[in-house]
Amino acid sequence: MRRGCYIFSIGIVKLLKMDATSKLPVQFYEKVGELLYAISAIDKVVRNEEFRSLKSSLNSYWNSFMVHGQNASLKPAAVMETAFMNALQNKKDPETCFEDFVEYKKNNPKLFSMAHNSVIWDTANLIANSFSLVNKSEVIFLQKLKLVLQDS
Repeated sequence: MRRGCYIFSIGIVKLLKMDATSKLPVQFYEKVGELLYAISAIDKVVRNEEFRSLKSSLNSYWNSFMVHGQNASLKPAAVMETAFMNALQNKKDPETCFEDFVEYKKNNPKLFSMAHNSVIWDTANLIANSFSLVNKSEVIFLQKLKLVLQDS
């Protein structure tokens, strides 16, 4: 791992620890799960490598957060994976999933801390890079996502 990447990773871990006690609604995790489906499906194919990368990222990063409300016993990773699988099974349009995420973020800006935005970005990048090279549709998607996440 290059030194800069290592320092960045340490920063994310610190941010995650600071935000770990923040409880977010189930819908937050559902929207992020659908967003992650969108990055996987934007090229019309969800590959096994992308799904493995998703599961690994969810278990590594997302379970440090907590669910708020009646569903507080749910793990964020499970909620996000279920949303991803539902979108996949229902063949949801990736662009629609992206726009739904953007709308949710616009309507709930206080839910999106720097740590949340960083983990969303890192997870989307890992999924996009999990299969060979990032293709043109994924590059465009990642550019749009970066703009949305920076708009806080």
